[in-house]
Amino acid sequence: MIRTSRRLWSLDPADRRLILEATALVLLARVGLHLWRFSTLRSLLDRAAEWSTASGARPLNAERRVGWAIGVASRHLPVSTTCLVDALAGGVMLRRRGLESNLHFGVRAPDHTASSQLTAHAWVESGGTIVTGEAETLPAYAELAVAAPTVDDKLAALLRGEHVDWRTLGPTPPDVVDVCERHDLTGL
Repeated sequence: MIRTSRRLWSLDPADRRLILEATALVLLARVGLHLWRFSTLRSLLDRAAEWSTASGARPLNAERRVGWAIGVASRHLPVSTTCLVDALAGGVMLRRRGLESNLHFGVRAPDHTASSQLTAHAWVESGGTIVTGEAETLPAYAELAVAAPTVDDKLAALLRGEHVDWRTLGPTPPDVVDVCERHDLTGL
């Protein structure tokens, strides 16, 4: 514990803050999964993601740095974490930096031995980069779902007065206009 503390204080202040943020979010996700329904926890984490840390510019290597910080936090906590906990915390950290994040769920079939079971896995991806979830093992999993916010969700958040990064609204301006017209939002 003392060695870990010394190592933490020897890091650059920006890395130290990143690890402390990751630790707080990993703990929140871990405890939250035990206390609340998943939808309640996701809502709480979505609110935490609104507290932006970015100055408007995209942080250099943000996806890699977030994955590193989540890994460090998870390895050094006195409690065990899961891939879902890491993915939830990583998603919040990415969104706080103005980056899109997609939470993926997958399963791997048993290997037909008496003791094998269906294995589930969760990982978070941003801009085609796997941030948490051991990218080398992912081909073994059949993806079940992606929990990605839709343009409709983001526009609804804007109408509620919440901050939404315009870069995440859609691939093209006509796509955004199409959603606005479909939901009769053009006159607002």
